[in-house]
Amino acid sequence: EPVKYKGASLELRCSMGVATALSGTPEALLGAADAALYSAKDEGRNRVKAGAEAEAYLQLEDQLVQGVELGEITPWFQPIICLETGELVGAEALARWQHDDLIYYPPTFLPIVEALPTLNQAFCELQLRRCCEQAKEWELRWNGWISFNLSQQGLQRDDLIDWLTSEFNRAGIAPALIAVEATEQLQATPQIREALAHLDERFAALLNSGFDLLLDDFGGPGGGSGTQMSWMIRALAPNTPSRVVVKLDRALVEGIDQRPPLFRLTEGLIQTIHALGLKVIAEGIETEAEAQCLIEMGCDYGQGWHWGRAIPPDEFEQTWLNQEV
Repeated sequence: EPVKYKGASLELRCSMGVATALSGTPEALLGAADAALYSAKDEGRNRVKAGAEAEAYLQLEDQLVQGVELGEITPWFQPIICLETGELVGAEALARWQHDDLIYYPPTFLPIVEALPTLNQAFCELQLRRCCEQAKEWELRWNGWISFNLSQQGLQRDDLIDWLTSEFNRAGIAPALIAVEATEQLQATPQIREALAHLDERFAALLNSGFDLLLDDFGGPGGGSGTQMSWMIRALAPNTPSRVVVKLDRALVEGIDQRPPLFRLTEGLIQTIHALGLKVIAEGIETEAEAQCLIEMGCDYGQGWHWGRAIPPDEFEQTWLNQEV
């Protein structure tokens, strides 16, 4: 029924997500209800959603927790190419979950990982360890790097440098073989300033560690370009031991050969980043025309389906390390 207030008729509506569970954690139950809520919104709002979606979420979460414990999360690798020479210079490690003869991709499981701090930490630790082991195996085959995506929770770890260093030492590799990818994806909250200050503090620690750093998703809808710009400026401090590379989001690359304004914008960003003394990786390159535009702009490195999707380690080795690029 409409509510009358100060002469106005207000029609109140709401969307609700309902979940039930006989086991699991409170966080899992809230996560399932939240998933059902978003499903209700997607279907037109003003409705209640429950049932199979919520139960499936809980079941998937239980399987994922077990999967991390069993080491089912493995990195697949996508090549990063020097645009000037065509040489393979790096590979981004992208998580894949191999479970019951199926391969699950990040959109399926990362929301669950990000919702549960304990799972998030175990997931990141497993992924980094696998990356370090792979870097050690390939150490004598090529002189490139493997880039490891550091989660927001990982970036805020108080023991961040000690954790990274211990994993490098465990694998017996030099830090230069692993590049740490970091981005800022915090949503606006009452604690946003405190959270950003903490991220800034952690990033400063990374800069002083001497590790190679990649600033991911720059200029894209999911990244934190404002924060990353401040990080770029911080990286210019005298005697900073770390090397910083900026990764341009796919949004700055898609159709660049057919969109002159986008061409000028991306070219200007590359020139600005170069003026700061930093190098640039363009992500999401899918066509030869896009690649040629970026070469014309002087972009340093490229990554995308134009050279190949992420593939398992053995396939990557066969495709990229057993032959000249």
